[in-house]
Amino acid sequence: MDDDILSIEETFGDLKDPRSRTPAHDLTEMLMVALCAILSGADSWMGIELWGQAKLEWLRRHIPLQQGIPSHDIFRAGFRCAQSEAVRNMLHPLDEPPVPGAGRAGGSD
Repeated sequence: MDDDILSIEETFGDLKDPRSRTPAHDLTEMLMVALCAILSGADSWMGIELWGQAKLEWLRRHIPLQQGIPSHDIFRAGFRCAQSEAVRNMLHPLDEPPVPGAGRAGGSD
């Protein structure tokens, strides 16, 4: 049964930060915020940002987030650069174009 449990570390352990300059926001921290937000119902980059801002105090009990929560543009750009299949699979629904009137939480990107 334990073999069926998905490990975050195993799934995203090969994730390398492809950004060329030293980024203000750590990619691993961004991943954790995005994963928690998506599991909590966020379905847009803006939704991830808003969820992170609302849960910043709780998140800082688990990860440093010294620069605070990245903007939705930083989340989008950071993960579009990531070349991990696991990240692409997790974020696939966020890359689909919004459907007008679909009531996406968090508004538009």
